[in-house]
Amino acid sequence: MNSGCIFCGSRKKRSKEHVWPDWMREYFPKMEGQSHNRETHTFRWETALGSKRVKRQGHLSTLKIRAVCEECNSGWMSQLESETKPILKGILQNQPVEITEAKQETLARWITVKTIVGEHAEPDICVTPEADRYLLKSKGIIPNYYAIYLGRHTTTSDTAWLRTSQTIGLSKDGPSPPLGGLKRNTQSIAFLCGPLFLFVFAIRVEGIGASEFFKFSKLSQLFPLHEPIIHWPLAQSLSKSDMSRIAYALEDIKNLPNVHDGGDLP
Repeated sequence: MNSGCIFCGSRKKRSKEHVWPDWMREYFPKMEGQSHNRETHTFRWETALGSKRVKRQGHLSTLKIRAVCEECNSGWMSQLESETKPILKGILQNQPVEITEAKQETLARWITVKTIVGEHAEPDICVTPEADRYLLKSKGIIPNYYAIYLGRHTTTSDTAWLRTSQTIGLSKDGPSPPLGGLKRNTQSIAFLCGPLFLFVFAIRVEGIGASEFFKFSKLSQLFPLHEPIIHWPLAQSLSKSDMSRIAYALEDIKNLPNVHDGGDLP
């Protein structure tokens, strides 16, 4: 695994990147001495390879991951943050927002960056290959095996993070495309930003389209582009049980026809 910047490969000093940017923290009520939980679950076929629930001091909005170089952080990533901020500020304040196609594309790229940075909290089980990370940086191309959704919730939680990953294939010969040095080829990440619920499905397996496999009427699909305008606030809100079902939807992939264990994988 490249120990340099996850986007450009530079081995210059890496900076700590906030999963949630500094400006967003004013929308998250914080309490003195607050702690938070992060969850990561990994599977191969029906076997649990690992499950981690980590408790840390401080609000989840302070979470930083050392994975990108200063040049990327202060350059193209900062520019993307500036483009996304006006969209998110209206959403976080539950103001009426028309999320046009252009805004959906910007928001989807921002979510993809956060997903890739977030998966490198556990770099040994990341899913997005180096080549796809570079294309995101250089050309703004979101991997075509990603599916990105947003929803609205009215629970008391304002930040949360849950990631699940698996290794699967449609043949006993193993995954296609090959893992290429990675250990996982499928993941989902669910996270909360104030009233916004975000869900990312990444299934790097030929023959399974994430946006075709996963349907949930209370969510709007950001990527691949599905509707010309998304009107925020969404008409339907998500309950805690809804969000839990969505966050663990990757479990359902094992019930699809012709899904097999990829063999003796690491």
